[in-house]
Amino acid sequence: KQRRFQKGIALLESGGLIQDLSKKSSDLVYQKRLYLTLGDRYLQLTCYSEANVCYQKSLRDVFILKNPSWLVAAGCGSLGIFYKEMGDFKTSLTFHQISLSVGEQLKDQELIHKAYSNMGNTYTSSGDFDRAEEYSKKHQVYSQKAQNEEELLNSYINRGNILDDAGQHDKAAAEYEKGLK
Repeated sequence: KQRRFQKGIALLESGGLIQDLSKKSSDLVYQKRLYLTLGDRYLQLTCYSEANVCYQKSLRDVFILKNPSWLVAAGCGSLGIFYKEMGDFKTSLTFHQISLSVGEQLKDQELIHKAYSNMGNTYTSSGDFDRAEEYSKKHQVYSQKAQNEEELLNSYINRGNILDDAGQHDKAAAEYEKGLK
């Protein structure tokens, strides 16, 4: 898998794929999304250096592109996850806060859901269970208002994980049961 991703980044960087995309679309946002997606895949493979390179490339020059706001939020969200995995929780939270701010400006429910969820997960990883639960509750309330069942399920799972990590296993089980319903 790693070789396939290395070939993907080489293809992106060589310009071959970018030139092909340019023929199909003059919008470079798609190119930046490819770097973002590739970064996410590298992160899944725990290839942190490669993921960081892709994320940085996804945001490079993004402000000159048309309609970059979604891309900025998504890129910052991915960088937040990256820094959480690296153990730099402060930087992670900064990126998630930017993502949340952009999501709120755009009134984009998906970005807002992800930002609240990611902030809760970052606080969980840092061991700050009170703050984790605070953002998990925000995620849950927002999911209920938006009537987004998938995100509501994720919020129950996240809250259960927080409570389980905090040693409150009975409360965690109750959250998981809510998600099953």
